[in-house]
Amino acid sequence: MIADVKGATQVIIINESAARRLFPGKSRSAKQSGFGHDPSDQYQIAGLAPDTRDISLQAQPRLQVYFPLLQDPSGSLNILVRTVAEPSASIVYLTARSPP
Repeated sequence: MIADVKGATQVIIINESAARRLFPGKSRSAKQSGFGHDPSDQYQIAGLAPDTRDISLQAQPRLQVYFPLLQDPSGSLNILVRTVAEPSASIVYLTARSPP
């Protein structure tokens, strides 16, 4: 069973760059990949996300792996937001709604 709860099958979403690097010329559906020091840390790839440019718009996309927050809450969260509005206004809007 795939669900975003502790104890469920460990899943990840990878971006297109990671898929091309990890599985060149192959389908990414139902693939397994390992992360971490323990060989038993296997994750089922549950989805494919488009590439993002998080450093600068001119930089090449980096390999990205997304872990479900509810499967292993770490206490930190990064949010990437695209907006047509003034970026500083978006920051005010997002931080006003974040939990303490």
